[in-house]
Amino acid sequence: MRPALPVATEVDTNRVRVDPRTGDRYVEYEMVYTEYDVGRIRAGYCCIECGEAHEEAFPETCICGFPMHEKQAQKFAEQFEGYTTIGPSRSLEELRLEDEEAKARARYKREKPTSQIWLPGA
Repeated sequence: MRPALPVATEVDTNRVRVDPRTGDRYVEYEMVYTEYDVGRIRAGYCCIECGEAHEEAFPETCICGFPMHEKQAQKFAEQFEGYTTIGPSRSLEELRLEDEEAKARARYKREKPTSQIWLPGA
């Protein structure tokens, strides 16, 4: 069993963590996980605090001390912001076609510099 590891981490500018004993404020981080790891965290097989993997769902506590059985589902509901896409929103095929079109435009400009009209496929 492997732990759930974030694929991207950013400082969360909308939240801070406050220590209730001292009032100290700490930076919160937004972590992005694969869809598979999100499912494992949601199902209670990985700790939402440290990512540690567990053989059984929602054990009483994680090795980091987080009370998974009591608080994991609630914390997941509060913090999960939905699925997102990392990387280009266009497919590789679309990017390749765009690249080929740019190359064709450049080739046309070199071959016929007197005209600014470009016809695709010409």
